[in-house]
Amino acid sequence: MAKFAGIAAVGRSLEALLSASFEQEEPVPGAQTKVILVRAVDFDSSAAASVIGSPALSILLYRVDLNESMRAAWSAVSIQAGRAPLPVDLHYLLTPWADTAEHEHLILAKTLECLWSTPMLSGPLLDPMGGWAPGESVEVVMEDIPTLTKLDSMLSGFRLSAACMARMVRIERHEQPDAHSTPRAKGLKPGVKP
Repeated sequence: MAKFAGIAAVGRSLEALLSASFEQEEPVPGAQTKVILVRAVDFDSSAAASVIGSPALSILLYRVDLNESMRAAWSAVSIQAGRAPLPVDLHYLLTPWADTAEHEHLILAKTLECLWSTPMLSGPLLDPMGGWAPGESVEVVMEDIPTLTKLDSMLSGFRLSAACMARMVRIERHEQPDAHSTPRAKGLKPGVKP
């Protein structure tokens, strides 16, 4: 199971997979389309040109959910191991950036083709910063865009986009916490910030 860096590692894995796909077959003729991880503030029109550029595909992690379907199963594992991993689903918005609508369509189509043909990230496709267990994999599935309607307030205008989810990233603490570093050991009450 992944360390806490697994969340960032999945984003980097998607970035590397799509970059390799674009290098193999460039979606925008005569250009070099880059793939970049972004934050919501990078969608601001004043920042987008310098941060994202064109042609490009941005990858925005906009939501992290607890995978409820595996919560009970992993709780049973915790009886044996002493602790349960945290199963999460990572939701991404994939947005093409180009000078013409046609080029944006080509970037998005190439992105979808790549993710459809590689629905599992495993082995060398998973960025090693995640500290993955041998044989571990992450499923990447396309999502319905209607679930993104709450993003309207976050983004500075509509852009052509597709959504995907990295399913079942299992985060596990690899080292036992030091008894002296817990909030109680420091004289703090749980949930109270210093």
